[in-house]
Amino acid sequence: MSTRPFTPTQEQAEALERRTVGRDRQLAILEDRLRQAATTKTRQHTLLVAPRGSGKTHLLQVALHRAELDPVLAAGLTIARIPEDALGLTSYVDLLRDLASSLHIDVGQERSAGKLERDLLEAADGRTLVLVIENLDKVFHAIGESGQRNLRSWVETTGRILILSSTPALFEGVRSRTMPWFGGLIEMPVDDLSADDGRELLTRLATERGDDRLAQALESEKGMARVRAVSQLTGGSARIWMVFSKCLNIDNLDELIPAVEGLVEGLSPYYQSLLWDLSGNQQAIVRQLAQGATARLTASEIAAATGLSQQTVSKTLGILKESRWVRDLKQPGGDQRHTYYELREPMLRHHFQWRSTGGEPLRLIVDLLQEWYDPSTPPLDQERVLGPAHEDNTRTQRQIKHLSRTVSDRSGLTDLLNRARAGDEEARMRLPSELQPLVDSPHAP
Repeated sequence: MSTRPFTPTQEQAEALERRTVGRDRQLAILEDRLRQAATTKTRQHTLLVAPRGSGKTHLLQVALHRAELDPVLAAGLTIARIPEDALGLTSYVDLLRDLASSLHIDVGQERSAGKLERDLLEAADGRTLVLVIENLDKVFHAIGESGQRNLRSWVETTGRILILSSTPALFEGVRSRTMPWFGGLIEMPVDDLSADDGRELLTRLATERGDDRLAQALESEKGMARVRAVSQLTGGSARIWMVFSKCLNIDNLDELIPAVEGLVEGLSPYYQSLLWDLSGNQQAIVRQLAQGATARLTASEIAAATGLSQQTVSKTLGILKESRWVRDLKQPGGDQRHTYYELREPMLRHHFQWRSTGGEPLRLIVDLLQEWYDPSTPPLDQERVLGPAHEDNTRTQRQIKHLSRTVSDRSGLTDLLNRARAGDEEARMRLPSELQPLVDSPHAP
């Protein structure tokens, strides 16, 4: 059965249910809030918060599907939703028209907000009206502050409406005390999937398409080691796990590079689409963080490399941080006046490097992570592990020595990793986030 990682609304609800892993707590909360809305006067308006690809749409789809199967909820709720990427919204009336259309209400040329509100409530026929609004940040921006105020007034005046919504990141419309919806939505973060969750998802997908050999291999110790390496590389995005499943087979599970290369290629149209939505200054900064000499840079380094002013870089980094493109870090025990920035998604950095360098840094990192998590490597002696890096007595040093003979490392990663293992905190801060475990822990998990 074909999967649609980018359009889960086009999937059969039963298929999404079978592929749901690591979401028991969030689903239980959503089901409880839907039950309260169906059977009581309690309305706990909810905002799912997580970067794109985290599985917010999938989560909503499964929760709504379960509600449809529950006789009590089905009898007490009417679901109205707008498309995930609704286009052309310019006002509160447009929002109401789209919600009404989802319930097959003939809106014709109707532009009266009051009439559309009444039509929606009449269609609910005494049931609680559940408004499902994804990308709430964009919708609120489109309808403006007056539209947000009208929406909240309608919701609170009737007492018959529950809002389930999502956003990639918190935004002024829900965070600012001066905005109509401040304090009106309960925030629910949607975490990335763990390595165990990722393996469970990959196993279920392999079983679903009849690849029993791969499903069995994923259950093995080596299979788990390979999944841990991928999890460290990708960051645990649900969408990335879905795309990766299309690239994985029994042959490339052992040697991950072909599967990871397929993953990067499969994500390229997605990342290109997201990047084109950024302003020119934002694109320049994201590109520099992806292609710079190291994975983490200071604002002054970014300014020097891009030619943008320090003020412009600082302001733009703030916007990118709020929209969860980048994160900032301080060097432990170092000069706290220096702030380092890195891309939140390691795969976005590899997307840039793949297209510009042919993937040499990616292959090196995959090799290194695969060796690091490989269970066949002999256990380490604790005292020797903690010895100086130059003694070449740690597992990591042996791996680097081997890799230096087999992989052309033009990116300088192995030198950076060597220095970090030797105690150079500056080098440690410059390392890609996916290689931090090789510095922070002397043992593979």
